[in-house]
Amino acid sequence: MKTVVMTMVVLMVATVAVAEDKKDYRQDLVFTCEVTGSDRDGFDVKVENRGSHEWHCDVEVETSPSGREYSYRNRPVAGRSGKQNIGGEAGLTKNLQCRVKSVSCR
Repeated sequence: MKTVVMTMVVLMVATVAVAEDKKDYRQDLVFTCEVTGSDRDGFDVKVENRGSHEWHCDVEVETSPSGREYSYRNRPVAGRSGKQNIGGEAGLTKNLQCRVKSVSCR
């Protein structure tokens, strides 16, 4: 009987561990691109983690009117709430606009 109980406990723990590994970052993370500078000539890429899982993310940002893309690879996202800086640029074209083009996290 003890063996059956121990087996059940081990299976439940393993199931929870596997479910945690397959967590989808889109449930926890919200990415934004915020224009910065007095001439609106730069941007900051930020992420808000609404969960407690730690991630490593690749983020691509597109700016206009230039259409230039910026990539930030393997950026850590801490497992805490609040906004965190992923990357950014300064001294670009005045009156810049930016958007997060793609995100991939693991």
